[in-house]
Amino acid sequence: MSKIIIANWKMYLSHEQALSVSKALVVFSKRVSADKKIVICPSYISFKDVVDIFRDSRVSIGAQDIFWEERGAYTGEISALDIKMLGGEYVLLGHSERRKNFNETNKMIHDKTRICLENGLIPVLCIGEDWEQKKNGQRDYVLIQQLNEVLEGISVSDSNKIIIAYEPVWAISAGGGVHASPEEVNYVQKVIRQVLLDLYDNFIINDVFKIIYGGSVTPENVKEYTDIQNISGVLVGGASVNADTFNKLIGAT
Repeated sequence: MSKIIIANWKMYLSHEQALSVSKALVVFSKRVSADKKIVICPSYISFKDVVDIFRDSRVSIGAQDIFWEERGAYTGEISALDIKMLGGEYVLLGHSERRKNFNETNKMIHDKTRICLENGLIPVLCIGEDWEQKKNGQRDYVLIQQLNEVLEGISVSDSNKIIIAYEPVWAISAGGGVHASPEEVNYVQKVIRQVLLDLYDNFIINDVFKIIYGGSVTPENVKEYTDIQNISGVLVGGASVNADTFNKLIGAT
């Protein structure tokens, strides 16, 4: 099974650093086997230049977020039309940092998912519970609610692609070294699939949806997750902003 490795550069890199890392990764990407799909999600200020650097490679580019309308009086927002026009293919949606820092709701993420699909972009839907929810045994409820509220009413066909990224908030906010066990991730992917079965016909789920894991993924632990049946890859944060480290992670997948 092919694996997808998505790099979320967040706001870690300056424009110059983003270009430098991209140029190094272009060289590395030439040696990546065809069964691995690499996606880079730079900041908006570097987006077009990063697209240009990777234009003749097999690496795809994604946005870190978009707005739920194509055009209008929405100061500071980014249109799916522009991301598509510039060569973007993927969009991260519902990341826990946006839910926390910008009070993003499942309804907002639902609308962003709709606009992604309408513009031929692939949404990467981030879901996950925080530490209190995990400790109180609410993980399944939180994940089921997030998925239902984001996906309910979203029609899909076999021409659409949607990635669901399980990113437990506690594995991100706690810093390096804290991550979900492979057993937990395997259980969660089963919960996700059951929600999808409640929303969509079984025959279309495998064509449209992929499930990946994110949360303190490193070169040392990445294979623990990509070896899990029905886990199609990883979403990588801090380990993706250094070209050598990210190249090592890709090689270990």
